[in-house]
Amino acid sequence: MLVFATPGRDVQPLFLALLADVAHDRPAYRVTATGWDGAATVFSKLAGQTDAFAAALADRRAGLAAEAAAALASHLPALPLGGRAALSAAWPPGRMMELSELERVAPGFTRALASSWLAMLPRKAQGETLLAWATAGKVFLGYSRSAADQVPAQAPAEDAPEAPPASSDEAEGAEASGPGDPTAPLWLLAGRDDGWLLECLSLADHATYRFAAGEQVPGLVSQLLCAPQFSRTALYQPLEELVGDQAEFAPAARDLPFLGALRARFAGRMIHTSVAAWKRALDSPFPRA
Repeated sequence: MLVFATPGRDVQPLFLALLADVAHDRPAYRVTATGWDGAATVFSKLAGQTDAFAAALADRRAGLAAEAAAALASHLPALPLGGRAALSAAWPPGRMMELSELERVAPGFTRALASSWLAMLPRKAQGETLLAWATAGKVFLGYSRSAADQVPAQAPAEDAPEAPPASSDEAEGAEASGPGDPTAPLWLLAGRDDGWLLECLSLADHATYRFAAGEQVPGLVSQLLCAPQFSRTALYQPLEELVGDQAEFAPAARDLPFLGALRARFAGRMIHTSVAAWKRALDSPFPRA
């Protein structure tokens, strides 16, 4: 992540995982960083620092690609090596990509996901349900860095799975317990015309987050996953309640544009008790944005 400020504006983050290209114009002392969405950020008047700045960006992006390669080798061993190599450049940690685009970049991705990464996760049942629930073209996947890096240790667990009820259908749908897989946590964003659901498939102590409809939601979630040590509390807790022990989350909730935009669309959490109860909650309506 690069933090910078322009005249008359507060500091703002530029997430390197969300950059598709960095162009270095040495004669003009200019570096242009272009995002996957086509938006460009131009750093000019760098003078003698131009080369060093461009080299530093290149090094950081190469590091992200190496992280991606390691994560994909570990979690998608069934995907051919060529597909993993292509994905390591296009799908760094933090970037949400639409499922059909992942399949286009790495043919066989969907099958490899189902047979390896998803198959081993505590939220496998929810992931499969959301893949079927979402509208075509509104399934996005991304992974963050390790849970230890992304979520502060003091963040409380949101979900405490209950003991399975007596009825057989609820018992069969009982939630998995245990911490899950904290390395490269996999996130699924599933959408319909009326809203989005965000699920951390790798960790059992996260709720399902609901957001009102909006085409910008996948990009906002990407920024959330890129943010170092992002806090779930800063995402859903009302600003007036971020006091005392939680006061440290208030500046981010109040001042980060992407987090403010996500908070404005936040429509509640679905707490996991049993898979059957969670599936019933999918039918609850989304509020209007």
